[in-house]
Amino acid sequence: MESARLDVFFSFSSKPEDKVINDHFLAICNSLDIKCTTVDSAHSSVPPEVARSQISESQGLIAVAPKRNKLENGDYVMPSSVLEEISIAYGQTTPILIFVEEGVELDGMKGNFCTVQKFSRDQLFSASTLEKTIKSIHRFKLEILSPNDLDFEPESNEIVAEHVQQLIELKKEGNEYIWSYSTNKKISFQGTFKRHIPVAFWAPIPVAPEDANTTIRADIKLEDHSRDLSLRVETIKETADYSKSLIKIEPHPEKGDFIEYSTFIESKYFNPVFFDEIKERNPIELNGKNYECLDGFVPIQRTKHATLEFRLPRGFDVSRSDITLVVGSYTDEIDYLVESEIKRVKVEYSDIGGRLTARMEIESPLLRHMYAFAWNPPKRLTGPGTPNN
Repeated sequence: MESARLDVFFSFSSKPEDKVINDHFLAICNSLDIKCTTVDSAHSSVPPEVARSQISESQGLIAVAPKRNKLENGDYVMPSSVLEEISIAYGQTTPILIFVEEGVELDGMKGNFCTVQKFSRDQLFSASTLEKTIKSIHRFKLEILSPNDLDFEPESNEIVAEHVQQLIELKKEGNEYIWSYSTNKKISFQGTFKRHIPVAFWAPIPVAPEDANTTIRADIKLEDHSRDLSLRVETIKETADYSKSLIKIEPHPEKGDFIEYSTFIESKYFNPVFFDEIKERNPIELNGKNYECLDGFVPIQRTKHATLEFRLPRGFDVSRSDITLVVGSYTDEIDYLVESEIKRVKVEYSDIGGRLTARMEIESPLLRHMYAFAWNPPKRLTGPGTPNN
């Protein structure tokens, strides 16, 4: 399981002698899924304005403040650029965590101004200092994120999905079968929203061979929006059977704003096509029958209305009796079935000219539950390894 990502502005000294300190804190942030942005050299002409903009786009500020000029009382001041960026974050009410070198003057930065931890340059890598540093950064992350944000694919109380419409379709292209996914989602915002919206596709039942070199790419398109909102998409991971991207909305949506976007993705490795492609059997039993495969969607935001269509191509040897609706609590697999929720879902099946479609519709689906169709793939008529049941 992955943790939620936090985007922060990293304020630091650019002097070469401080690089080892900066790299130390950046490495810890990276290991805790905290992405740091900074004012780079390309913006050196107007760093305060660039910093102001980048800090406003961040969920927090982490500053590393080493010694600079010595004062008459024997204390030191921190770099002026770090002090200025801290002041900008404070003025924007952005959460602040400062790691300050022993001996640096802190007047005016104690109490409710921000969280401060001191470090000694020659003890930076000691076990006790590492423990305190990691604990401080982790606690800073927890204080910014709500408890619901701490799991993989976080939901948020700041957004509501007005509708989610998903189509899962097996297509035949020449001699190959391809799994195709299309989704449309409209999200309304209940307040200022600075975080990412995750978009992920994965194989519920792995079928990709270890040497599979096919990669997939999610196509994400903005369909409608309020004001002048736009999407910035960051691809986190792509393999033959997994894709994860993060959507950042620019500028920050406010209460009353909305966006509607669509996603499209294809791969031949999202599900088994034939029975012999199942690497490890773990069937789901429902009404006395076992089902080997399933696929659908997991609501990660409060959702008002959701639909799911599952289509199989003409001539594919799966009948209506081979497909059923499944709803269950979901982590990285179905933990347990929820019979009461299955009864609440409206389900329709159609078979037009041999093209089989299963469709479900639900109001206010449960968070962190998979709504899916389960089916039994056919045996391969010719080819390798048709197993015995």
